[in-house]
Amino acid sequence: MATLSSHVEPSVDVVASPLCLRGGLVFDSKSGDATPADVFIDGPLVKAVGVDACTGPDVPQVDADGLVIVPGLVDLHAHVFDGVGDSVSADAMCLGRGTVTVVDAGSAGAGAIDAFARIATRADCDVLAWLNLSTVGLIDTRVGELVPGPYLDAEAAIRAARRYPDFVVGLKARLSTYAAGRGVRRVLDVLIAAGEELGLPVMVHVGDTDEPLEEIVAWLRPGDVVTHSLTGRKHGILDGNGRLRPGIADAQARGVVFDSARGMNHLSFEVLANALAEGFIPDTLSTDMTDAFLDDAEYSLATLATYLLAFGVPLHEVVARMTVRPAAVVGRHRPSSIAAGGAADLTLLAVRDVQGVLRDVDGREVMATQVISPVATVRAGTYRPCTPRGR
Repeated sequence: MATLSSHVEPSVDVVASPLCLRGGLVFDSKSGDATPADVFIDGPLVKAVGVDACTGPDVPQVDADGLVIVPGLVDLHAHVFDGVGDSVSADAMCLGRGTVTVVDAGSAGAGAIDAFARIATRADCDVLAWLNLSTVGLIDTRVGELVPGPYLDAEAAIRAARRYPDFVVGLKARLSTYAAGRGVRRVLDVLIAAGEELGLPVMVHVGDTDEPLEEIVAWLRPGDVVTHSLTGRKHGILDGNGRLRPGIADAQARGVVFDSARGMNHLSFEVLANALAEGFIPDTLSTDMTDAFLDDAEYSLATLATYLLAFGVPLHEVVARMTVRPAAVVGRHRPSSIAAGGAADLTLLAVRDVQGVLRDVDGREVMATQVISPVATVRAGTYRPCTPRGR
């Protein structure tokens, strides 16, 4: 594997295609190989990859020396129904932080999906949605959105999802007692039945559920997603002795997807360390991006990637959990590496040897020796430097 450098200063300008990413390291998340190559982009597609792949004297050049070039990052759980609830701008807070495709995790239910779909089409970022099973979604969470009976409306959710087959990728329900009340079965049965009717996966938010997680995952199907899987809250993936609960490994083996979704409250280094010791790695990384991170310009998918690196997960496994794996969940398939003919949706990353302290949501610390940072994206052929913005 080629040596990864700390170079982090490519073009600071937006560059439309045709363009050339010169001298980067094209990374393969299957093999872990990082191959020095130019990437020639023409329109929304990658035209050529290789040494001196760029042709034409007038093609704008972007210096990608030492940067790792990967298929565009996919955030499986964020909140980007901009201006509603605690959602944020997909372009400012996701595309501006290295994410090319972002999937909103239930901010909108059937009552607001039409408005959200209109907002999503205006974004440069590729925006998709998990439709909330509750008709009111997450517009106001002071009262649990699935506690009042009338808000649990499968027929409304099915009709809404069918209106937007290219936008709605699945259904979402928060199963914590503060969102769904006591006893998740009344919600989960409806959620899975609606998913079956639509032929779509479901995402369930866990932690502080009434039932232990092993009961919940037993009802899930291959392709369904457990988000906040590294939560330190009650009824996460570990039992009281710090061991994986029965059924968790079996559920992952049969295709249930375990997603990280850190957010403000849901990623414990203790849970991560104990899970890794038993061979469990979350299938996907996601941010649970909200307005709580407006003042934290450093937070991104790369933050979660840095966590896994610090606990010894190899770089190619980390990259796969931000690209290939989440893309497969929502039908935005990404290859393991960049090749001619593929979509020009890319992310440029810096992987630097840096000593530093990482902290989880509860303040626990771990020492990092490498840090991953987003440097730029290419979305539909247009290069944009990452410009993390807060307030």
